Amino acid sequence: MKVALFYNEAAGDGVTLGELRATLTSGGHQLVRIVDRHADLGRLLDAEAELVVAAGGDGTVSEAARLVAGHEVPLALLPIGTANNIALGLGIRGTLADIVESWASATRRPLDLGRVRGAGVELRFLEAAGGGLIPAGIAAHEAQPGAEQAPVGQKLPEAIRAYRDALGALKPRRCTVTLDGTSMTDDFLLVEALNTRAVGPHLELAEADPSDGRFSVVVATEADRGEIGFHPGPGRQFFVFPKSLKSFEGRFVVGIKYDLISSPALPKRERAKALRPAKKANAERQKAVS
Repeated sequence: MKVALFYNEAAGDGVTLGELRATLTSGGHQLVRIVDRHADLGRLLDAEAELVVAAGGDGTVSEAARLVAGHEVPLALLPIGTANNIALGLGIRGTLADIVESWASATRRPLDLGRVRGAGVELRFLEAAGGGLIPAGIAAHEAQPGAEQAPVGQKLPEAIRAYRDALGALKPRRCTVTLDGTSMTDDFLLVEALNTRAVGPHLELAEADPSDGRFSVVVATEADRGEIGFHPGPGRQFFVFPKSLKSFEGRFVVGIKYDLISSPALPKRERAKALRPAKKANAERQKAVS
């Protein structure tokens, strides 16, 4: 196939462009365009490619999905980032060569994009949107000197420690969440509308299908603070979000209203087409394959 490659050299531990080129060409594909993440993304669609390939982490994949949404060209992923939440949620695993080889028998599936409006801004997202712990953890990690330059083996544990520290300092915030026309108001530590089951440094919050046209939503109040656990261990440090947290699967998010933010989030409407390995499909996900 004719492939347009969207590549983030800074992702993960740095798979080189030469390695990606060799993997794609040895898999029988023709590279017709290579676009760096910080270049003009529109050039990916100008190349008349049969497939757009996003090689990077979740940020790279999200940018590519926003670009190809509404176009017939499908999107394939080469996960070379740190957490790779989106690829894992789609069942994409294995070596880069294995993933490229799987495209020959892959099927297309829809990939949902969410739209959120607030404070005069409209954004489209692929992983999740919300408030409380997740944005606080992101901000705490990004504030650490050299956070983005750290090797992958160091980046994830440091990010999780930043989330732990953010949780300790976090104060609940009044919020009204409206799902399928039903509202609940409380002081929340965490409100997250999920399109993928994991966010950030691979924090698994709830089951979510990025192809079902709906969100899963997780909320936590002050009463849940002690249930959200941080577990250090040999070679592993991770958060545990217990099943006792309130979660709502397969919902339309009508609105998430924080203090000073009154514009509602919108249901998912836009979709990009993504390739996934056919061998990874299961009965539950087959319903979403087009």
